[in-house]
Amino acid sequence: MIPQPKAREVVDFGFSQIIGLRAWEPSVGVGSFLTVEFGSPRVTSAGVTQGAFHLWIYGSLWSIRERDDNIATSEQERPAMMAGAHAMDDAVVQGFEFDPDLMTLTLRFDSDLELVIRPSGDSDMEEWFLYLDDGTVITAGPGKGVVRESAAASSVEPGE
Repeated sequence: MIPQPKAREVVDFGFSQIIGLRAWEPSVGVGSFLTVEFGSPRVTSAGVTQGAFHLWIYGSLWSIRERDDNIATSEQERPAMMAGAHAMDDAVVQGFEFDPDLMTLTLRFDSDLELVIRPSGDSDMEEWFLYLDDGTVITAGPGKGVVRESAAASSVEPGE
């Protein structure tokens, strides 16, 4: 049996690659899905322009904070979510924190912005996906699992 990396190692591998990159075109999708692009634009096989790194918050709760105050959450009305997402546009990733026990992820940006991602409580749903520039995807969830696999093997296509 081949040993699998721990959740923290997988998350560190992926998110360390976006430190120093600008967020662009953050967007609220179906329901409270949130996507954020990082790195150079590329066109997917579906003809969609995404970043070399594509973060898709899928089954998680999220909040966008500025100086410890929420400016938007996934539980608000759509206009508030969209305004909060827009606040991240052009912000530069300064760092991140991941707690594998709680499955919370915090991305820290310049301008005192943070994107905080936490589980919704649905243990059968993927929490988030980070599509990497090498054709792999890091998937958090269901449950406390975190895996890195070929994006082609992922059960959910980016931007669905």
